[in-house]
Amino acid sequence: MPVTLTVTDASGNSSTATATVTVQQPSVASTPSLIWTGNTNTDWSECSNWSFGMVPSATHNVIIPAGLSRYPSLSAGTATITNLTGTVQTTRDLSTAGTRYTFGNLGLALTPAGTTLPGSTTIRRVTGTALTGQGTSVSIKRYYDIQAATNAGLNVALEFGYFTTELNGMLENQLMLFRSSTGTAGPWQPIGYSSRNATAHTVTTTGVDHFSIWTLDQPSNPLPVELMSFTAQAQGPDALVQWATAQEKNNAYFVVESSADGVRFQPLTRLKGQGTTATRHDYQWLDVKLARYQSTVVYYRLRQVDQDSSEQFSPVQMVQVKAQSSAFEVYPTELADNYLRYHYNSTVTSDALLTVYSAAGQLVLRQQGSTRASGKLALPTLPVGWYFVQLTSSGHHYTVRFYRP
Repeated sequence: MPVTLTVTDASGNSSTATATVTVQQPSVASTPSLIWTGNTNTDWSECSNWSFGMVPSATHNVIIPAGLSRYPSLSAGTATITNLTGTVQTTRDLSTAGTRYTFGNLGLALTPAGTTLPGSTTIRRVTGTALTGQGTSVSIKRYYDIQAATNAGLNVALEFGYFTTELNGMLENQLMLFRSSTGTAGPWQPIGYSSRNATAHTVTTTGVDHFSIWTLDQPSNPLPVELMSFTAQAQGPDALVQWATAQEKNNAYFVVESSADGVRFQPLTRLKGQGTTATRHDYQWLDVKLARYQSTVVYYRLRQVDQDSSEQFSPVQMVQVKAQSSAFEVYPTELADNYLRYHYNSTVTSDALLTVYSAAGQLVLRQQGSTRASGKLALPTLPVGWYFVQLTSSGHHYTVRFYRP
C-alpha cells in the first residue's frame, strides 16, 4: 500500500517521499489462542474486542478471562472455534412451549413446557473453572448461570453439555446435576439426572421449576445434610411441620422443636434420619392442639443431629394461631339495658343452668332447664361493676363476665 511520508526536523526543515507499507495479519501458527478484551463493546464479531485485532475462526482457541466489564454476546447464529476457555453469554426468548432452545450451540439446551414460560433468558457459560463444594468435592470445569425474565413456576427440560477435556477426572457414568440459587460458592443442591448420554456428552433433567447456577459433579462427597425446604403451616387447630432433604451424610436424627415466644424452644418429637443417602427424602410432623401454647404465634425449628452428635439448626418458621370462638359468649360485654344476650355454640341439655354472680360472689340470677342455645336474660337493676355469668351443661362449666356501667 503506497503512502506519503513527511519528516520535519527541529529547525522546521522537511522532506517528503513516497513509500510502500505492507500490512500482514499474524498467522494462525503464531497466534494459536486469541484473547477477548472487550475494548469496544460486547459484539463477538468486532475485531477490536480481540487480541491481535482478529475475530476468531474455526482454527483458533479462544480465552475469555474473568473480571472483565464486558463479555462477548452472540445475538444470533453461531461462532465456530477450536476450543473456548472462559466466559460467554447469549440471550434467547423462550416463549414457545415444546421448542428446544440451544443458545447458539453453547452446550446448553432448554425445552420449556406448560403455560408458564421463561421469556427472555440469558445464559452465561464459564469454562476452564471448577467450582468447589463440601470438603474435597469439585465440579467439572464448566458451569452455566441462567437468568430468566420469569423464574418461578416453570417446567423445563435442561440438557447440560460438556467436553471430555472438562471432566476434571470424573467418570461420565457418575455425573449428576447440581444447582446453587445463591452463587458459585453454594450451597449446592443435588438435582440428579433423568438421563446421561456419554456419546453426546450430555446430562439431562426434567421438571426444572426455576433457574440459577448449574454444574456437573459426582456424589462422592455430599454435604452432611442438604435441607431443601422446611415449612410450618396451620391446619385447623393444629400445625403441620414438613421438611425435605436433597441428600444426607451420617445423619442420625431430626428433632422438631417449638416455642411460644421464639426464644425458649422445647423438643416435640424425634425422627430418625437416613444415615447417608444421595436421594431426596420427605418428613412431616403434626403438632396438635395449638391452643395449649396460649399464644397467638407458635415458632418451630428443626435440629439435625449427626452420628458424631454434632448438630445444626434450621431457620425458624412461625404459625399464626387462629383465635377460637368461645363455646359460651355474652354480648355486649358492657350492658346497654337490663338484658344480657348470650350464645352457646353447642346443644344445651335439659339440665342446663345459667347463673349470674357479682364480683363479690353474690348470686344475682339463677335460671335452670332452658334448652335455648341463644337468648337473653332479663336482669334486675344492678349496681355499677363487674358480673360473672356461668353456664353449666352436661357437666361442663363455662364462665364469662360483663360490665354494668
